[in-house]
Amino acid sequence: MFQENDYRFCTKVSLQVMQQLRENLCQDCIQLDPKIQSGLHSSDSPSTGKLYFQYYFVEWLNCHWEAMLKILEKYPDISLDSKRQVELFFASYFSKMISSFENNSILSDLAIPELLSEKKKQIEQLLSCSEKWGKNINILCAQKRKNSEQFQKLIQEAERNGKE
Repeated sequence: MFQENDYRFCTKVSLQVMQQLRENLCQDCIQLDPKIQSGLHSSDSPSTGKLYFQYYFVEWLNCHWEAMLKILEKYPDISLDSKRQVELFFASYFSKMISSFENNSILSDLAIPELLSEKKKQIEQLLSCSEKWGKNINILCAQKRKNSEQFQKLIQEAERNGKE
């Protein structure tokens, strides 16, 4: 089990990630990130606009993991075991956050629930086999790339269908 200092460090890193990504979300909305702007001004069809918003949201979720890894890089004196402990701690709460979005009506269209459930499965596997954490982290990164490609394909298809 965690020692008090370990728990505090894990909590501190997790809260830094959450704060940073919420700030990014606010800034992206204020400065109109290209995906958000495309969603707002998609003249093809409302479904294309919704796709852009969903794409942004899934990318935003993916950035949580990357932000956590970047924050951990700022602590070179932390042992590999401590970093693994933080990753597993973060993964358990991140999985719960994904679960809360899985059945959200905003994301219920298309393949979004499948993408989120796949991400959740990967995180659960990471938690259950912490000794294979490096391999599972690579799988999560590959899943992120796959999600991005799927969204780009869906958006292209929606834009083509909107022009026809």
